[in-house]
Amino acid sequence: MALIEAKDAAGAMLPGSPGTRIDSNGYAILPYLRPYRINSVEIDPKGSNDDVAFGSTVAQVVPWEGSVVKVSFDTTLQNNVTLQARQANGLPLPFAATIYNPSGKEIGVVGQGSMMFISDASAPKATVKWSGGQCSVELSQEKTKETLCR
Repeated sequence: MALIEAKDAAGAMLPGSPGTRIDSNGYAILPYLRPYRINSVEIDPKGSNDDVAFGSTVAQVVPWEGSVVKVSFDTTLQNNVTLQARQANGLPLPFAATIYNPSGKEIGVVGQGSMMFISDASAPKATVKWSGGQCSVELSQEKTKETLCR
């Protein structure tokens, strides 16, 4: 048996035990493990808040017979935002352009169709850089769908 800990990941599922989810306190019970053998314990982020990032989703344990093993999954709460942005001239942002916060820390990337994936939108502004240039984007706390990169 395993006690699974994944703080802030309420709703995440345990594929090894159908129907088992992380509760609102960040815990779940995995009732079946094989003693004296390597057991892979997995957590599926589907069902948890979109702002939760997992350090890893698989852990390996070797329990003794009759023991309860604690398995902790590292989680981080982020301010994730997905929005579409275009350059001031109307062209899409280049694929794989890097997004930085005002202090220069990388916080995201531009995907297909000029879609920006930002893992920390706590700053009011971000800079998008690519090999041929750069522009700035206002990050709205309302998580708007489209914005202009100037």
